[in-house]
Amino acid sequence: MSTLVQIEAAIGKLPREDLWRLKEFVDRRCEDDGDAEFEADVRAGKLDGMAEQAAQEIEAGETEPLDESLCRGRRHRR
Repeated sequence: MSTLVQIEAAIGKLPREDLWRLKEFVDRRCEDDGDAEFEADVRAGKLDGMAEQAAQEIEAGETEPLDESLCRGRRHRR
């Protein structure tokens, strides 16, 4: 039996309060790991191309304010 299967079985037996505490722990861990990965990608220059493309699109007038885009999105969903 794998460790993950054992963990899943143990989680299934947790009282509700402990389950929510575990969820908060896992959420924080995932956020921390995601933040660390993002920072490493920035330091490694992995996002430089996207940043340059965004700057070029802004300079060329190919973008719009976020609030306008969000408002248009809401109108389409109705």
